[in-house]
Amino acid sequence: MLVSSFMSVNPVMFLTYSFEDLLSRKFIVLYSRTEGKDIYDVYHCTMLEYNPEKFKKSLDLMLKFYKIEKETFFINLVEKLKKANENYRYIQNSTYHYVPTRMRPEWRIIIKELLAYMKKHT
Repeated sequence: MLVSSFMSVNPVMFLTYSFEDLLSRKFIVLYSRTEGKDIYDVYHCTMLEYNPEKFKKSLDLMLKFYKIEKETFFINLVEKLKKANENYRYIQNSTYHYVPTRMRPEWRIIIKELLAYMKKHT
């Protein structure tokens, strides 16, 4: 329950996704559009601690819901990321105007590390 010490309003309750569920949704989005913001989100999410079993279960549900073949999901995602790495300048140009100069990522490094993560976890 959220209670504000600044305003006199009624407390509010709302549901949120678990981190593992959010991560599985981010993977599905990355699979479907492979944009810089999606690569960035998945990369940073995979650097955080999470429950691998809970993530796997959530991802399996997402794959079933979106009718994506479980057996080829990561294989296809790796291929999409390899293409994104070849076209990193497009990702860079389409994303950099949203990010302050000192915080801009090096896309080739992020994509390489994400590819290594996927190979390790598949």
